[in-house]
Amino acid sequence: MLLNETPRRKRTGYPSAKPNSSYNIFITPQSGGVLDPRRNKGARIAVIGAGISGIAAANVLQKNGFEAVVFEKSENLGGGWAVTYPGIHLQNTFASYHLSDFPWAFKPDLHPSGAQIMRYWNEAVKHLQLDVRLGHEVLALEEQANGWLLRYKNQKGVHEEMFKYAIIAVG
Repeated sequence: MLLNETPRRKRTGYPSAKPNSSYNIFITPQSGGVLDPRRNKGARIAVIGAGISGIAAANVLQKNGFEAVVFEKSENLGGGWAVTYPGIHLQNTFASYHLSDFPWAFKPDLHPSGAQIMRYWNEAVKHLQLDVRLGHEVLALEEQANGWLLRYKNQKGVHEEMFKYAIIAVG
């Protein structure tokens, strides 16, 4: 074995990942444990929550050929950043806080303010063309034989949509 090689161990329960392969996204036991883009391309996936985790998940899903739909109860995306107190700043530097395929489109403070972070996430969603539905409160998520029935409420009333998979990305 070379010095920079790691010993290979057989993994059970999940397919082995090949170098430079697509992401494997772990979901629920009902999905068989792994969402494999090679077998589920184009599947509709509900992402509940439009904070950093929900936006990042939707971005990865979309890049891998899935139809990701993000549901956010509030009228603003950004999760906690949308409701923070005035004057708050990120404890990390801006260089370590962004999506890998969407750098900051403007020069923020070294430790970006809440307003700068909100601007970044809004620009990222627009640039990446993510389907983010603001003002859509999820009321229920029920497992069905062929996926998940999501019930939500918006200004036009209560609606239902079917999704093959669901990701909960809230707080």
